[in-house]
Amino acid sequence: MIKYKRQSIILNELQNKGSVNLKQLIKLTNKPKLTIQRDLVELEKQGKLYRVHGGAIPFNSNFIVASKKIRAKKNIDIKRKLAIKAASFISENDTICFDSSTTCSFIAEYIPDFNINVVTPLIDTFISLTKKINIVPILTGGTLNKRTDTLIGNIAIETIKKFSFSKCFLSAEGFDPDKGSLDFDYEDNAIKNTIISVSEKIFLLIDSSKIFNTKGIVSCPVNKIYRIIIDKNDNYKWSKEIRKKIILV
Repeated sequence: MIKYKRQSIILNELQNKGSVNLKQLIKLTNKPKLTIQRDLVELEKQGKLYRVHGGAIPFNSNFIVASKKIRAKKNIDIKRKLAIKAASFISENDTICFDSSTTCSFIAEYIPDFNINVVTPLIDTFISLTKKINIVPILTGGTLNKRTDTLIGNIAIETIKKFSFSKCFLSAEGFDPDKGSLDFDYEDNAIKNTIISVSEKIFLLIDSSKIFNTKGIVSCPVNKIYRIIIDKNDNYKWSKEIRKKIILV
């Protein structure tokens, strides 16, 4: 099946059903997963859809707003517990960075009002930090990703490169014990990779529902993670390397 016909099928499914997932599209087109993923990336660049975990939704503001609200409200209690523990690792005179995750946005609520610099590409986190007197919040600048209210692109990347972070705090869509943290958005992942490259200690906050979700792009390899803050262990057969990094809340 030629590309034009495949992409027409994808867009028709979106129009008729309101969302599509990879399994449906693979079955409809009889094409491999990688081919469909490339089609979704191309259609997103054309402004015809938004890619989400496992599929896509239409380029439609109502869907975008709903997506943001669902993301912010999911597993709130667990996210707050992870954030409280993460905040306890922040010290006076640190220069730190938070990624664009909703999990890390909660850390801003629990940081003591230290003399610290905090860099973030997430607008909500920046606004929250402005309420503290001694903390210096720094927004990366960049192009707005309207689906996530986070800043992406070369401007954001170049801003982050100017810093050397004592600590950074990240979350992810999945965690593979062999590979590390995993995400799905290429542009957000580029920001995350840049943060990691200029950070001394990398803290990963992840709820247990994402463990062994092994699909996506590796955002941070296991060997670069300093600590993994997680809500429960459930007797997973972690490697010795990972066991040393885990902090349960």
